[in-house]
Amino acid sequence: MKHEDEQLALCLLETLYDLARADIPATPEVLAEWLEAPESQVQGLLTRLDAQALVDAAHCRLTAFAL
Repeated sequence: MKHEDEQLALCLLETLYDLARADIPATPEVLAEWLEAPESQVQGLLTRLDAQALVDAAHCRLTAFAL
């Protein structure tokens, strides 16, 4: 991952946590809006983070491992 993508991935993890605490359903669209990033980039990051067992990309949520 490029440095820029790594930073966005960390922000994505933090945003998933914030959305869960605020009881706001997370979707790729919502994440893209909150992160001010293209939805395609967010979906790509979700897939990469899912492969690392940090998120459940299908449900847009953090895994227990990520917490």
